[in-house]
Amino acid sequence: ISCMTLTARRNVDFYSEVRMWEEVQRVCPGNLRSYAILSSALVKEGRYREADKQCMALLRKLDRHTNDITIVSWQGIGAPPFLVRMRGIAYHNLGRSAFCTGENERAERYYRAALALSSRMPRVHFSLALLLYQRGDLEAAIEGWNQCLELEPDNIAAHCAMGMALSEQGKTREALLHYEHVLARDSSHMRAGYEMAWLLAAHPEKELRNGKRALAIARNLGAASGWGSAVNFDLLAAAYAEIGDFDRAIENARKAIDFEKSRLERDPANEKEIRKKLGDLRNRLKLYETKKPYRLKD
Repeated sequence: ISCMTLTARRNVDFYSEVRMWEEVQRVCPGNLRSYAILSSALVKEGRYREADKQCMALLRKLDRHTNDITIVSWQGIGAPPFLVRMRGIAYHNLGRSAFCTGENERAERYYRAALALSSRMPRVHFSLALLLYQRGDLEAAIEGWNQCLELEPDNIAAHCAMGMALSEQGKTREALLHYEHVLARDSSHMRAGYEMAWLLAAHPEKELRNGKRALAIARNLGAASGWGSAVNFDLLAAAYAEIGDFDRAIENARKAIDFEKSRLERDPANEKEIRKKLGDLRNRLKLYETKKPYRLKD
């Protein structure tokens, strides 16, 4: 029984990426890859200080490796690609930690340092583009996500981000192509699905709307999320209104309103935000009751 217990405990530990790579590092402290992967896993879990420590430890080890290699056999040639990539990952993860804690200037310095080592790092292009997008520099962000997609054409996150940025620029057709690419690979991708379905259900330009497609996406996303949000019913109502089924549009709009009302009781701290959403939902319900579909503003 004790052996089975130990095995079970070990298996549970190894479900955690952090614990697994901590164990690798304990057994083989010279394993450079363990520092890179562990720092990435720690960032993912929001443990930014620990991630930074792993990155700095990796950089110190890389400095020693680079010096040794240069002295022995690499003088005039440069560090091997593996060491360059490890340093790039360390800079990237230091940048991610800084970005997640609001230190955007520091994050940008690390991202650009990583790309100075190698421009063929799609995830760094993505991260830098996200920072630029949040700063409001849409053109630079789009350029960065394009560079990411040139290196990694099926990067779902980059396609979704491109769709959002292009939509903000009014380039709806291009945005829809990127959302479609995402949904072709992950039909339950929430962000891309919601963005695309709203455009298809409620865009001001008739030729860009497709109510049946919007309805299919809305149903799929609702089922995938367990119908756990007013947004599910709100989107479904808009899609039904677009195809002229106003009875179901009204039914689902009322469900969305009821959902937000119950949320108001559970979450009084966000009363202002919830009441604004309720106002928007009631305005859409009034449209459906007069047999008018909802339209997004230009």
